[in-house]
Amino acid sequence: MSDDGDFDDFEGEEPTIAFDEEEEATQDDDLLDTGDDTEGYSALGFQQYETDVLEETLQASKKTLPILTKYERARIIGLRAQQIARGAPLYIDRGLETEPIRLAEMELVERKLPFIVRRRLPNDSFEDWKLSELTILDEDRT
Repeated sequence: MSDDGDFDDFEGEEPTIAFDEEEEATQDDDLLDTGDDTEGYSALGFQQYETDVLEETLQASKKTLPILTKYERARIIGLRAQQIARGAPLYIDRGLETEPIRLAEMELVERKLPFIVRRRLPNDSFEDWKLSELTILDEDRT
């Protein structure tokens, strides 16, 4: 017998647990039952179901409105314009446009930017919003 701190050594026979084959089969069937929650989702679409449920849960837990503010818009356009000016690849067709700010605005309006907006809250926590989730009110400004 060895002393291993707070744990007592087990002395005696190891307990055995026996299951009936029928009971084991019904337990497995219960695990496979998807219930009514997953109606409309195939086995391959279960990952999409999980994503949908997660997004609904996150939307319900968010405290701020899903609207892009003018300050967030200005910062996004400024950051993206800097990236474009330094040679970052574009997410849209350039066309004849050469101005980095104008190109950044075009990418924002077409919702091609994979940015995440982090909003700080008064209680020192934060919320992350994908840019694609936010409504852009000033789309006609560009």
